[in-house]
Parts: sequence; C-alpha cells; structure tokens
Amino acid sequence: MADAPNLNISTLFAVKGKVALVTGGGTGIGKMIAAALVQNGAKVYIASRKLKVVESAAAELNAMGPGTCVPLAADLLTKASCDALAAQIIERESALHLLFNNAGVAWGSPLEKTEEGPAWDKLMALNVKVPFYLTVA
Repeated sequence: MADAPNLNISTLFAVKGKVALVTGGGTGIGKMIAAALVQNGAKVYIASRKLKVVESAAAELNAMGPGTCVPLAADLLTKASCDALAAQIIERESALHLLFNNAGVAWGSPLEKTEEGPAWDKLMALNVKVPFYLTVA
C-alpha cells in the first residue's frame, strides 16, 4: 500500500497546530473539550455570552499549554450572532479545523408539561438552529 494514509493513532487524532472553536467553552463539558485540545497543542477559541467566564477559563487553560486559548464573547441565539462569531474567527484565522457546537440549554420540567412560548423558542434556537447556522457560517 504505497500511497496509504498514515492511520497511526497519534497521527489520526493529532490536534497540534489545529484551530478549534468551542461554544460554551467556559464551563462544564465545553471547558473539558477546550482543555483537552489546548493540552494537545491546538489553538482554541472559546465562546460564551459571559465574557468574564471565558476570560477566566482561557487564563486557566493557557497555563496548561502547550496550545493556546482565546476567549470570545458571543450570545448565540440567532443566525446573525452565529455569522458575527464566524466573522471573528475569519478575521483571525485562515482555517477552522474543529467546531464543537457545545452551547445549549436544557428543558427544566417534565416533557409532558412542555408548552410553546419564549422558553421553548430559546431551547430550539440554541440547541437546534444555532449549531446549523454556525456550521454553515
């Protein structure tokens, strides 16, 4: 297999030198994703509507290295906000290799009590529409 790709685990899953975006990257699972990427040499943008949270997380993650972490403010509820976040990445990078659409909200009551309204619309926007719009952008 002369032209076979290198499928060695260390090559196949390497992120050193890659650029990633993790929405909701300031806390919880998003922060863990960002930490794994930074510790393996990626440049990671973390985005949240709470800028102070991602700034604090970025400082902590940058201390881990060898990769880097950059905090961005983004309140992702609309297509326009997704386009604005994508524009921030495009302004700074020539490519985005990894996108983790991690930001989301949960429904806080039994499913049988689900009613249409502002809470439902926010849940559908953040958990369904935003990942699509951000991936397209």
